[in-house]
Amino acid sequence: MMSAPGIQYNKKNFAFLHKSEMVFRLGRNWKPEDAGIRNWSHLSPFKNKPPLFDWFCITVNDSDLWPELALMALSRMLAGK
Repeated sequence: MMSAPGIQYNKKNFAFLHKSEMVFRLGRNWKPEDAGIRNWSHLSPFKNKPPLFDWFCITVNDSDLWPELALMALSRMLAGK
């Protein structure tokens, strides 16, 4: 999961491929609808734990936004949020 190969800064992933979706750490306050994304989910890798609300799974339908979302996730990480 977060230790999976992905896009990293200081050895920490801020984006990675999970199944056929890209997952980005964009923060709890980020609203996918504001970016025009309708098909998304929170990352939920555990059976008995709630989803990780900072992480957003974005389908291939919105793959044109993946580079922009990766930059947003990196900016968020650099800002320490």
